[in-house]
Amino acid sequence: MTMSREKKINRAIWLMEQYPEVFASSWKDFFNYCPKGDFSYNDDEGGDWIPVNEDRENWSKYRHAVYLSRENGVEMIDFCSIDCDGDSDPFGCYEGEPKTEIDIYQFSLDSLTFNCYYALLHIAAYNEWCYRHAEDPLGNYYLSRVDKPVRFMVEYKEDEEGFHATRSMMKGGQVADGLFGLPEDLRYMFDNEVPKSSKEYYIAYKAVLEGGSCDLSCGGPNKITLIAKGNGKGIIFAEGTIAKELAEKKQRIEIRKIANRNLTKDVNEYYRFVVDELKKAGIKI
Repeated sequence: MTMSREKKINRAIWLMEQYPEVFASSWKDFFNYCPKGDFSYNDDEGGDWIPVNEDRENWSKYRHAVYLSRENGVEMIDFCSIDCDGDSDPFGCYEGEPKTEIDIYQFSLDSLTFNCYYALLHIAAYNEWCYRHAEDPLGNYYLSRVDKPVRFMVEYKEDEEGFHATRSMMKGGQVADGLFGLPEDLRYMFDNEVPKSSKEYYIAYKAVLEGGSCDLSCGGPNKITLIAKGNGKGIIFAEGTIAKELAEKKQRIEIRKIANRNLTKDVNEYYRFVVDELKKAGIKI
């Protein structure tokens, strides 16, 4: 049975946490390149930001840092998480190499935080959440602004009531029938604000048949302008609250595209790595 992308991510993280000793750095690994005698390394600013889903809805991100020292021959390791405000919170402090099975497991679990695949899987989990919810709560993606006028192409037709949009084409290759879920104010404008008897309708009618352009504006706090280009096509400029709503719709599409692009091949690679490492260690899953 084929696992979904989300299940692969969650299972890979779970497997790494069940068998952290397979993936985590050992005590010796941390001190391999440290000087002999007493020393203190406590200026680690942490690695890349790692997203953490604390209650399935609210996301935070942290850097993880490790502070190494040796005093009177005793080696010490402090693991810390650093939040966006720069505040450091220790989550594992060890004075001397752990000896008991429980302490060794806990040290491996804390050390696992610095494994690159463990970090990448958490980033993948965030991307998957963004893809499913069309949101980017941590602001990791560089997105289009939502506070500027929106411009997009539209196709429309005439009938007894006036002009009606039949298809809208938003930037990013998104094409949808109807009004693409546009706000009701915009739909109302197409259905009611351009009556067939009006001068504006006549000008637009000529523009549709013969080319050229004309403006059909809806006043108030929300300004919408249709510029007819002829041959049943035109351009819409939207400003105000409606522009923000439209931009937010476009942004959600953009988020899903970015998240999906980041995930497509990477998840399979991460999952295979975890499974292969466990097999090498003689662990059946």
